[in-house]
Amino acid sequence: MSTRYAGPAGSGMTGDPGDGVGTGDAQGFRLCALEARERLRALFERQRGQGMVEYGLILVLIAIVVVLILQVVGHQVSNVFSNLSSGLAT
Repeated sequence: MSTRYAGPAGSGMTGDPGDGVGTGDAQGFRLCALEARERLRALFERQRGQGMVEYGLILVLIAIVVVLILQVVGHQVSNVFSNLSSGLAT
């Protein structure tokens, strides 16, 4: 009785180590390579999501810094524009 096995999901690989397609060691190696590739792909997908979260956090930090700067410098800018508009009006 031979043992049948299936490759990673979606790979379409099934077989029997002695079915004439190749040696069991070669097919086992291919299956290990496919599993490693699937794990690497999953790892990169998770890192892409992590990168998006990091970009979001950076944008929030930039927004907070801009708001704080505008609160500190806002009155000075308002005075400059008031002086400018009063100077143009005369």
